[in-house]
Amino acid sequence: MSRSKLLLYGNASSSAARRVRAVLIYKNVEFEEIMIDIVKGDAQYKALVNPMGMVPAVKFPQSDSVLFESLPIMELINELYPEKPILPKDPYELARNVFC
Repeated sequence: MSRSKLLLYGNASSSAARRVRAVLIYKNVEFEEIMIDIVKGDAQYKALVNPMGMVPAVKFPQSDSVLFESLPIMELINELYPEKPILPKDPYELARNVFC
């Protein structure tokens, strides 16, 4: 079941979710956000979205699959929405900008 907007599962206190949100806003990607209470835990979220119960998690409009972890999410966003890239194309500049 495809949707028209990307769906971001986040939490206001999660720096990883804020990074993903910042990339989405920078790239002008329309998205909906569902806030998950990661302190209390959310059994339905764990069962249906992310069994680890952590945020961020994203459902892309192109697929019903869910992706977790901010770095792979941001890499996929950069590939799917190539306007306003978040990383340089030049391999040397990329090496200077990419770190964990």
